[in-house]
Amino acid sequence: MRKDPLFLLELNLAVFLFGGAGLFGKILNYPASIIVFFRVLFSAMTLFFFIRIKRVRLNLFDKKSYYELILTAFFLSFHWLTFFQSVKVSTIALALLSYSTFPVFISIIEPLFFKTKILIGEIIIAAISFTGVFILTRSYSLSSPKFKGVLLGVISGLLFALLSILNKRTVRKKGALLTTFYQHLFSIPILMPSLFFLKKSLSLNDIFYFILLGTLFTAIAHLLYINSLIRFKAFISGIFATLEPIYGALFAFLIIKETPSLNTVLGGIIIITASFSAIIFSKKGGYNGI
Repeated sequence: MRKDPLFLLELNLAVFLFGGAGLFGKILNYPASIIVFFRVLFSAMTLFFFIRIKRVRLNLFDKKSYYELILTAFFLSFHWLTFFQSVKVSTIALALLSYSTFPVFISIIEPLFFKTKILIGEIIIAAISFTGVFILTRSYSLSSPKFKGVLLGVISGLLFALLSILNKRTVRKKGALLTTFYQHLFSIPILMPSLFFLKKSLSLNDIFYFILLGTLFTAIAHLLYINSLIRFKAFISGIFATLEPIYGALFAFLIIKETPSLNTVLGGIIIITASFSAIIFSKKGGYNGI
């Protein structure tokens, strides 16, 4: 398999954009549910545009696949809801680092789905990862914003792990582009009730940010990621996923001057190391970005 530098650049750019998505949780003064609704709305529209350009057939799914896609749309919606809520109550770095436990969750949960043994190495990696999670916050009370943020981030990572495992069969049958499009499309009605909580009119500035999040930082990022898979095995994309919290923290520092604390850096190094080890250990990817 020839590894063209252009595809390496595309993969790196995709992860860079995924890392920047959390920034919109701070920039946009709306509930997480509103942010996610407009994210999937503009993302689905953009993906549909590219599907038509590429002349990909929007062939109907069989009944079983239809139910699977609805289920994964629920996981996707609540994965993003918990992630953006984590950003809202804590920091971008904390949200991304705690979410980055997802490869560890995959290594633990996947054997349960496919009835294989959980290896001792995976248990050790999980223990290391959650040691990092505990270091992220010094307070373990639900009244602590930092603890809430880490807890929500870990839940987001768990939901993403479940989404990744369920996605394997659907992606194999229908391809990554169509699967991503339908999941974002089906997420729209799931999140639509959140519009009842929209208590102010959208400004042109807010609309611009919603479009930017849904197009460049979601749809385009996914397209770059999917295209990179032509040249790279799935587990390589998983390795690159460990850069996402680093890019996210860089975005936060440069744009909103959010500086991670020492224990965030220390806990983050432990989590990223454990996530990297989990991906190498299992030789699996399944990454689709935040």
